[in-house]
Amino acid sequence: MPDSYTLYMQKLGYRMVDQGTEGFQVILKGKNPLGFLKKDGQIDLVKEGEADTEKLEKAMGFFQEYGTLSQVGGKEFLVGSYHRSKLTAFFDIDRAEARFAVYGGNGEAMIYDDRTRAVLSFLELSGLREFLPVKQTLRERLRQWAVKKLTKTE
Repeated sequence: MPDSYTLYMQKLGYRMVDQGTEGFQVILKGKNPLGFLKKDGQIDLVKEGEADTEKLEKAMGFFQEYGTLSQVGGKEFLVGSYHRSKLTAFFDIDRAEARFAVYGGNGEAMIYDDRTRAVLSFLELSGLREFLPVKQTLRERLRQWAVKKLTKTE
């Protein structure tokens, strides 16, 4: 995990430097050491790096959730695609949160902070929304039941 995580963190503006045979890496921002990434994925930060604790921990959580997906566009992971529509996830290091992009046929992205809204947008854009179950009113269910009974299709 640290190898692909290292590459992803470099794309987010951090540098990871291997240290010795102990199996840990030094996390650098610019030339300043912030802490260490251990082999098991744990992050230990020095006092100067404590301001980045939340960002790095959230980035690690994001990477653990999405890091096994195909990487597209450098910092993004492909969550889903259908025809020319794509749904990707990326980590916004400045906001320290996961964000989602939905791309249509024209290649322009719509950015979402909420995964559910992004998925619904993707389904709508790709034409897959019609396959989602629709909650029907009692009146509609009774009407459909009556039609089936009267036409003897039930």
